[in-house]
Amino acid sequence: MEGVEIKLCIDPQIKPVQQPVRRIPVALEDKVAAKLDEALRRDIIESVTSPSRWISPIVLAFKENGDIRLCVDMRLANKAIRREMYPLPTFESFMTKLKGARFFSRLDLKDAYHQLELDEDSREITTFITPMGLFRYKRLMFGVNSAPEIFQRHLEQLLVDFRNVMNYIDDVIIFGESQEEHDKTVRDVCKVFRENNVLLNDQKCVWKSKKLKFLGHILSDRGIEVDPDKVDAIKAFREPINKEEIRSFLGLVTETEYSILHIIENSIPKSMTISEIAKDSVKDEEIIDAMACVENDEWKSESPKQFYPFRYELSTIGPLLLRGNRIVIPTSLRNRILELAHEGHPGESAMKRRNVSHVKKIPITTSEATASVISPLGNARDNRTSVQDYQEDGENKEHRTERLAESLHQPLKLKLVNKGGMWESAQSSEIAKESDDASIGHER
Repeated sequence: MEGVEIKLCIDPQIKPVQQPVRRIPVALEDKVAAKLDEALRRDIIESVTSPSRWISPIVLAFKENGDIRLCVDMRLANKAIRREMYPLPTFESFMTKLKGARFFSRLDLKDAYHQLELDEDSREITTFITPMGLFRYKRLMFGVNSAPEIFQRHLEQLLVDFRNVMNYIDDVIIFGESQEEHDKTVRDVCKVFRENNVLLNDQKCVWKSKKLKFLGHILSDRGIEVDPDKVDAIKAFREPINKEEIRSFLGLVTETEYSILHIIENSIPKSMTISEIAKDSVKDEEIIDAMACVENDEWKSESPKQFYPFRYELSTIGPLLLRGNRIVIPTSLRNRILELAHEGHPGESAMKRRNVSHVKKIPITTSEATASVISPLGNARDNRTSVQDYQEDGENKEHRTERLAESLHQPLKLKLVNKGGMWESAQSSEIAKESDDASIGHER
């Protein structure tokens, strides 16, 4: 771009790193040398003949046609580059602007990042090492963590005057409701690009089409559709087995984020909504009476009996009756709620078989089984399983056996206590205490 020079913000607190060269296969050395010569000829990189504080290795990426792409491993260097945090647009933000569009064009910028020149002070951190020597970039490069934000900001500034133009990094979309509006915008945008020396990749540009692929979606005069190729790629993606594959899968899904979320939302059963519960709640007499008692704080003998025990837990939000943070379902919808709750459940028998199959069977001797018995009374003295514990108290084997037998035949005692108008089970410690008092009285 004409007159634009990028300055990277480098954190001086980060210590520079000089990494060693990574060897490349001998069969690829000629291709690597050819790529370096081409970049030198196009004034994208320059040779480094003096010591550099920052040195990063290169990584080779293979294209589908068998060619290679030179990439610089900037992971360590990126730790020192401060990002601009300029927001990148989302597909949802584009959707609102595409309403009524019938004609589309897509302009692809050639070597997008390389069209922005780096200032002299920002070039050293891009220095990379190859078997052919050291080089550094003179232009913004792929791999710099802030490159997408920088390029997005500068291109948006060029296109800020156009209402029906939007860009996602180097992809520029032009649309119009009529052919005249579309064609005029295309001419004006191309004029701005020529004035600012912005180069286009004619092979990837699409001109005046009624259907256009963009960010994993298909734009057309009929609306927005999911790109079948992206869906097939997601279906064919095998289960990720490591962190890198998870990142790749998330990146693939993110491209079709709107469509994937749309599919997920449509897959959720819509047979039960909040509005439907609210609609039936105002017709349910029991709920109406309970809500009146809650709002007036008056609970009488004729109040709904099923709500009275937990009346202090009830509250209302509009037409909905809540118990704690749960919605009270009207009687007319409870059967459907049960059906939805059990949807996809394999059944009681299948779950039992599944649980049993996961239980590890361990043989237990008679002595171990006897020592594992615990008194249901919760008495600490009855819970001991070590024979030595009983012997230390002077109890013989026969006495211990009698105590265990008695505890097995004693019924489990429960007690309810009234706390704040609610009946709750008493603590096990209270039950155990009563049992101890009873046993002491019996001994006396």
